Amino acid sequence: MSAWCSARLALPILLAAAVASAHVIPVCPSTCAFEPIEIDAPDGGISVTAAPPGPSDQFVIKYNPDPQAGAAQFDMSAVPPRRFTVDGVNGTLALPAVFNARMTNVGDLVVSVPVTITLGGTPASVAMTLTTGLAMAGTMMLEGVPIPAKGNTAVIPCPTDQSVTQFTMVGAVPESGLGPPLAGRLGVRLSCQSTPAPDRDQFTLATQTTLISARLTAQMLKLRTIFAPGSTETADFPNQPAVVRVHAGDTVVAVVNLPGGLPARGKKAFVGMSADGAAAIGVQVLRKNPLTYFLEVKLRDPVLPQAGAGRLDVTFTCEVGGLLSRVDGSLRPNRHGTRFHFP
Repeated sequence: MSAWCSARLALPILLAAAVASAHVIPVCPSTCAFEPIEIDAPDGGISVTAAPPGPSDQFVIKYNPDPQAGAAQFDMSAVPPRRFTVDGVNGTLALPAVFNARMTNVGDLVVSVPVTITLGGTPASVAMTLTTGLAMAGTMMLEGVPIPAKGNTAVIPCPTDQSVTQFTMVGAVPESGLGPPLAGRLGVRLSCQSTPAPDRDQFTLATQTTLISARLTAQMLKLRTIFAPGSTETADFPNQPAVVRVHAGDTVVAVVNLPGGLPARGKKAFVGMSADGAAAIGVQVLRKNPLTYFLEVKLRDPVLPQAGAGRLDVTFTCEVGGLLSRVDGSLRPNRHGTRFHFP
């Protein structure tokens, strides 16, 4: 069966997920303290973890469940700057007192804020986008972790809801504004364990993605999906970077980064290729109403994990046209463990 036919067969599943109505329940505020806070400065060979949180580092996250403008408000007004030490020099990292992050129904968060880092008494403030998706600065790429689905969605009074969830926001900038050893590119990871866990169903509808096929060998990765933007999202393939990151557990299988985006090929197709020809990403309009796209990725020489004879669980994270999505796939091996495929 052709990939195009497979995409059309999968389309009803994708559309059903996109229009499914979310139930309405109260969303209780959560408490959290970032732990760990990790700072990377690859140009100086630095990776440092901030001091563990104390009681004063705990803050509140308040939620605005809205299918068009869902948000999570981080109230850090009482949180002091977090201390760290790098090469014997003391420093701190601070976020704004209050900020609102866009939140989707798959648990993704994104917000642009000033991040203030002081090193040896010298402060520098950089505008940074914090996201549970992908953050890049040159060849440095970080990936966050979205808020997972809540295990128990029953209505529980806020004081007695003891559910716990974890997420990680990442950010990266090409220039920190600081001197050595934090000069140049700078990345941060902010991990949080929050209580209670929010029910994410009522938030902004995210891009919905369905895996059509995947083929992985030591020579080539081929990926095909279909995806539909959320109701408030608009794709701009030629003017936004196209990035695909594939990982199996802690093993990064492949990364495709096309900073120049996907130039138009006619009225319905957008195709980009790396300068060395080793990677290509293509998108084509599959359906106009509701708008749905077909995506294909090809990459030479991926990393083949040591998976043995079992299935290989892989996560495909894509950011194309300004749309963030991720999809998981369980790839079946051949008997030698040299080829993996889905379905």
